This record gives sequence, structure tokens and C-alpha cells, in this order.
Amino acid sequence: LIALSITRFNNKTQMAIMTSIIILSLMMLYVDFETNNQGRWKDTTDYIKINKNENDAVVLHVSSAIYSFAYYFDPECFKSDNLTGCMSIQDVYGVYKKKVNASASAINNERVFLILYNAKYVDTEGIILKYYIQNYKLIEEKKYRHIQIFTFNKPAS
Repeated sequence: LIALSITRFNNKTQMAIMTSIIILSLMMLYVDFETNNQGRWKDTTDYIKINKNENDAVVLHVSSAIYSFAYYFDPECFKSDNLTGCMSIQDVYGVYKKKVNASASAINNERVFLILYNAKYVDTEGIILKYYIQNYKLIEEKKYRHIQIFTFNKPAS
């Protein structure tokens, strides 16, 4: 119906209307892209930067997510030749699904930020979350689009 009504205008007006529609559509696509892609990792790293102390650990349950995380968390590490080594100095780790218990138990920090990315698709059984729930005390949960951040404290011995 809109296309039919546009054809009733002269050529210059039609061109102006179509140009306006295209520009508005591109603006909306750009906003959507920025919100979905950049926003979730940038917001996640901003939250970690604000709340992480020097002795806290960050665990990303998808090992490859460390690249997206590092891009916003520490651009110098992102550019380094050994990104995982650089991030581990800051107690930020990516965990391989097959080695969840070994990787998670090696992290002995008093507080751990567990970041789950697309968890319902990647870790359908919730193995790493179960590990931390059983071995740590959950103190906070934060959600972004496709990302969940769980903050755990080590229980007093």
C-alpha cells in the first residue's frame, strides 16, 4: 500500500521519499548492530572493570570468548602475541568444555566472575555453572543479551 501511494507522487518526490526510507532504515540497522554486538561485550567488560578486584578471577565458559572480552577489557592484551597468557596474568581465563572441572578447580580465587556466553546453546547441561554453585556461594547475577555474569564468593573454610 505504501509503494502504491508513493507512485502517485512526481519523480522528484518519489526519489526523496525512497531516499528518506533508506536512510531511516540504515540508521535503525546501525543502532541495532551496535546494541547487539558491541553493547553486550562492552557492557560486560565495563561491569567487570568496575567490580573486579586485583585478586578476583574471571572465567569465560566459552574459551574463544576471551578474544571478544579482551578487545574491550584490555586492548593491549588483545593486540599481544600471547593473548591468553596476557589475560591470565589478570586472572581472566577461558575454559574448555571438556576440561571444566580441572580448569575451574585450578582457579583458587576468593571471588570469581563466571561469564556465560550463549550458554543455552553451548553448555546445555550447565556443567560449569553447576560446578561453581556447588563449590562457591552465588552473590549476584547480571544479564545482558546472550551473556550472563554470575559473581561467586569462596565459602569460608
